[in-house]
Amino acid sequence: MKVTITYCSLWNYHPTAARVAGSILANFLDGVEVSLIRGKGGIFDVAVEDEVVYSKQKRGIQKSDIKDADVVQAVKEYVDKHKETAILAGVMKEKWDAMKEKAYL
Repeated sequence: MKVTITYCSLWNYHPTAARVAGSILANFLDGVEVSLIRGKGGIFDVAVEDEVVYSKQKRGIQKSDIKDADVVQAVKEYVDKHKETAILAGVMKEKWDAMKEKAYL
């Protein structure tokens, strides 16, 4: 799972972005890649697989109001929403791989 945190470097959001990245990694131990991307204009957006799941601007909050638990919850909601699709894709891949093996035997 690819998580991207775009943060405002002009307003020194880097420490907040790094802290939030650590919380995401601590809550999703396996298969998570977190990238920090410098932005400007007070931005602080968190995207999972290129879908923004948390936006400081959309929430209408200040930097001091960014809570790790809120961001982690937003990521969890994304994962839960897409879990069924991911499970189905995994099952289909397993079936496809099994069919390919049988075809080549």
